[in-house]
Amino acid sequence: MRRVLVLLSMLVASVGVAQAPEPTADAQAATPEGPTEADLARARVRFREGVSAAERGDYASAARAFRDALAVRDAVAVRFNLASALYELEEDAEAFRLARNLQTDPESPSELRERAAFLERELRERNAVVSVQLGGLADGARLGERDLTQDELGTPLLVAPGEVELVGLRGNEVVTRRALHLRRGGDVYVDVSVVPTPAELAREEAEREPERGVGTEPTERSRTGLYVGVAAAVVAVAAVVVVAVVVTRDGTQSPVNGDFQPGVIRW
Repeated sequence: MRRVLVLLSMLVASVGVAQAPEPTADAQAATPEGPTEADLARARVRFREGVSAAERGDYASAARAFRDALAVRDAVAVRFNLASALYELEEDAEAFRLARNLQTDPESPSELRERAAFLERELRERNAVVSVQLGGLADGARLGERDLTQDELGTPLLVAPGEVELVGLRGNEVVTRRALHLRRGGDVYVDVSVVPTPAELAREEAEREPERGVGTEPTERSRTGLYVGVAAAVVAVAAVVVVAVVVTRDGTQSPVNGDFQPGVIRW
């Protein structure tokens, strides 16, 4: 039933786009660098082809058609349709990103945001979600075979359940690694914090030494040296803190008014 609801929500979104008014000639003239009238006509054809393909259960063709339409002009409903088709194709990572972005897009109407939130919950239930945060001297991370971009750090990422290796990087050097055991429906936060080694602290202290004034009191230097020594004694070479929180979900969805028999949408 849930798979049917996701598909039907896609089709509901498509109705609003298919009935959208045609762009006027004045609007086209105001944006000469934008899509031409012929481009928009082709995009509308591809959009309708995508809806028809989804109704037949041909989600691969539907996804291609929706991508073609989006290449001409962005629209939140078409993005939602694409996310729903990707869900059916089990291309969950991209579907997850689209569903999350739709919920914060000011162009999304409230009903579309609700349906995008429902799609996100569906995706979370059959996958795991990992958020990776860097700290200290760590400047990069790798999750499985994938180097995380700066935009992905601190952002929930959808990952297939199972075991995946997290690697903390400093430059091109691997400074720590940890195996994560991800459960379906789990939500995991990982803090990768890399602190200086005792040798690095001593080297930094030595580099700062010539910069100090000649008149510095010996006792002050001794206190500084003692402080660095104590700090070096208590820090680790690299620290990884993994906090796993399993999010419970009741899996329920509020009923939507309408007749949702297969292939039928009535209001």
